[in-house]
Amino acid sequence: MSVLDCRDLSFAYEGRPVLSHVNFSLEKGSYLGIIGENGSGKSTLVKGILGLKKQAAGEIRLHLPDAQKGMGYLPQQQTMKKDFPASVWEVVLSGRLSQLSFPYRYRKVDREYAEHMLQFLSLSSLKNHAFRELSGGQQQRVLLSRALAAGSQVLVLDEPVTGLDPRITEEMYAMLERCIHELGLTIMMVSHDLPRVFHEVHQVLYLAKGKQMFFGQTEDFLKAHPEVMRQGGIL
Repeated sequence: MSVLDCRDLSFAYEGRPVLSHVNFSLEKGSYLGIIGENGSGKSTLVKGILGLKKQAAGEIRLHLPDAQKGMGYLPQQQTMKKDFPASVWEVVLSGRLSQLSFPYRYRKVDREYAEHMLQFLSLSSLKNHAFRELSGGQQQRVLLSRALAAGSQVLVLDEPVTGLDPRITEEMYAMLERCIHELGLTIMMVSHDLPRVFHEVHQVLYLAKGKQMFFGQTEDFLKAHPEVMRQGGIL
């Protein structure tokens, strides 16, 4: 079953085209790698899918019960301010805010769901720790848990392992696989780490100079675009 359809998508900034004629569909449980050089249109596409930028033409169709609540976003690691006061539990529980209406009081079901996602990503031992005191890898796991607590069915990841050490990177990718196989999530991941992308994802969307150059299975991309493999140091 398709969860996302992008049909002839185009975007522009101040009337200047920056991304044109993007077409792809994702089934539930898909794992898509979005690749391309800086300026190719990756960030623009992500903003469009998340509803942060209006397309100039084309359609984005999300086949979810609630499109806004069904989308989750995990940015690349960011430096946290020293005075950020929230605990791990408060960060994860805040993911449930999208499920609430006024007066925005957490219910028993919200606390139980957030607790389950802490356990799912092995974060229970850090529940009462200050978020700002965690390592970069731990913070990324907490933010992933927050996105899951929100009930996200489609996750958009922007360079999710940038700046993480190799061991934590392996753990992060393993967690993403669990999200797909055990929770049935669909994942779109922007990354410049081409060797790892090709090892992890099922499908590739390749953008270059504001145009879609390829969408399909990873193995088919590797055969069709050896020049990209050379750029990534694979050949």
